[in-house]
Amino acid sequence: MHRSAGLFGAISAFLLIVFFLADFWLSEDSFITFRVLDNFWNGHGLRWNISERVQVFTHPLWMVILLSIYPSGFLFFGVLALSLALWLGTSYNLLYFVFKRGEPRDTFLGFLLLCMILSSRFFLDYSSSGLETPLSYFLLSYWWTVREKISRFQNPKHVIERGILSSLLLLTRYDLILWILPDWIRYFKSVFREKNIPKYEYYRIFLFSTIGFLPFFFWFFFSWIYFGSPFPNTYFAKTNISHSLLEKIQSGLSLIKVSILWDPVLILPMFAYLLISGIRRKLEDPSLILVSSFLHLGYLFYVGGDFMAGRFLTPFFLGSLFLLKDELFKKQNGFVGLASPLEKGVLFFSFLFLLFVQIFSSYATWRSFVPSMERPLQLKDGVVDERASYRNHTSIRAFLSDNGPDKHPWALWGKKSVLRKTGEEIRFTTNVGLAGYYGGPNLHLVDELALTDPFLSRLPGRGFPGHYLRLVPKGYKEVISEVRDNLEDADLDRFLYETRLLSEGELFTWERCLVSFSFLFTRNGNYKSRLGNRSYSFDMSLFRETIYGLPFKNFSDQKVIIEQNKYYFSN
Repeated sequence: MHRSAGLFGAISAFLLIVFFLADFWLSEDSFITFRVLDNFWNGHGLRWNISERVQVFTHPLWMVILLSIYPSGFLFFGVLALSLALWLGTSYNLLYFVFKRGEPRDTFLGFLLLCMILSSRFFLDYSSSGLETPLSYFLLSYWWTVREKISRFQNPKHVIERGILSSLLLLTRYDLILWILPDWIRYFKSVFREKNIPKYEYYRIFLFSTIGFLPFFFWFFFSWIYFGSPFPNTYFAKTNISHSLLEKIQSGLSLIKVSILWDPVLILPMFAYLLISGIRRKLEDPSLILVSSFLHLGYLFYVGGDFMAGRFLTPFFLGSLFLLKDELFKKQNGFVGLASPLEKGVLFFSFLFLLFVQIFSSYATWRSFVPSMERPLQLKDGVVDERASYRNHTSIRAFLSDNGPDKHPWALWGKKSVLRKTGEEIRFTTNVGLAGYYGGPNLHLVDELALTDPFLSRLPGRGFPGHYLRLVPKGYKEVISEVRDNLEDADLDRFLYETRLLSEGELFTWERCLVSFSFLFTRNGNYKSRLGNRSYSFDMSLFRETIYGLPFKNFSDQKVIIEQNKYYFSN
């Protein structure tokens, strides 16, 4: 290894660690998973509310890894150490070529990529957050690093490794399938195009691929049996909505627009890659990473975006970095150089752009080192800067100054809810993470956005991206409080019965099995598929207590009913 590569490695590691520690934080949503961990290790199982089996997390693999950390009693520092290791591993996968050859020319490209990594506000933000994103970064970067090797179907070891890595990606988030699907399509096309393969070899490849996918199959069927559905409850909460396709596309555009406005570095590597590839006229044979990138963007439009600025654009950014690296660096020859002044101009512009962002942007990453200069909390078009919302209580600085997450108002509300002497332990809210974790297992917390409620998630939702309020049926609060036995609406009550059968009934009964199959294969678990656009009576007081009820503060109850029926049941 050339001396310059060793120096580059030392400087890179130092900068990556320092920037990570300055930016580290935990999101409010991460405490949803933390509560499940707490309930599990206290003997209640993988549950949000201890009386219900609900998969409230979208990241089974991340949850299982955290399960091993939780008993230590140092969850905060365990998440910090794990996220830091994954962050460094991701960076190493991207910059590995510098250390492999060690040529000074390779170091130049490595320095450019490092500057991009450290300049992207949201890529850095979600290298921690307590969510699964650092694990997604690492697994995707490893997939792109070894994808050529594991495409050799002649070696059983490579076939199994390919399946295992795909399985781990799916267990991190199901929607990561979009990043590996084009690779799998090309893989099987190459297998079936091979004319000299005996027929039994096809069966062997299929068998070894299946062996690799066993971890995913195990979780899929476990969650189907235990939770009553192989898909997380958050999937239903964010897809059973009364928004038209056009509205969802507009929300997706808002997410992309706001994210790029606050972090323009997110699109810089893709911009540089497309320009250089266009100059070299190589776009007629697009990389599979490029195909996956646009599949991912299409998916964001289809689901209606999200409320966390930048979070779901960071895989796109990481893929763009690998595209740019692959275009400028060839395994056989190292950094191939820039043949034309235009190509040199693209990279020169990239450096200038990064410098401009760091000097003039209020979102510059160096500002994390100076609390007084950090960007203010912003909300635009339903998209929020999530780290700015929680850094004052969940950063390293907050922990060291004894102003940790337990001091956050929602955490205090959760604690207060179980200390009251009224005997009431059931609460309705739209902010469940911190309140649920610090409220403890005796607090039955119902999320009106339905992320954690198995019944409400099946009802139509409407609201901001990723925050879709449910109209709580009249009588539902009394039913779960065991004040009454059933809902007034007979059809809705039957729906509630079947949902509770999945989340609270005995695991192995024919009735539960039939309901589970019905919900999964006939869409009988979707309100509108089951009951159409028929409206139902909802709890007016609960609706008025939410921020969604504020615009209707001076409306009569009847006018509110008319307006909400139009919003929720007209599509």
